[in-house]
Amino acid sequence: MYEDDADRELAQLSALPLSELRRRVRDKEFGMSKVIWSAIASKHHESPSVAWLLFDFVKSNAEYLDRYACARALLTLLGTNKYEAADLTIAHRNPAAALADIETMIVSKSGPRSALPLSG
Repeated sequence: MYEDDADRELAQLSALPLSELRRRVRDKEFGMSKVIWSAIASKHHESPSVAWLLFDFVKSNAEYLDRYACARALLTLLGTNKYEAADLTIAHRNPAAALADIETMIVSKSGPRSALPLSG
């Protein structure tokens, strides 16, 4: 079943170091189930820059489904139900306004980009 495969993939990805997950994103190796974003979000305790990584990907010109899956992980990480992933990724929902609010949430939770360690 798809859900079982996704659970297995998430467990495998979550066991990888953040540096490897970043490499996979850089190389567009998102996996079959698009759960790499949840694996990255689970690393937030290791590096506050995780929220910024997700945020930047949501704002990118990547494929819609990849950005949508990433947005879901970002919203979960932030613990907000104020928005749905589509609010951050679909043009007619005015994502710029939602993303500006999400950026404020990230600053509050993780700190501003300039305060983040370069190694994070």
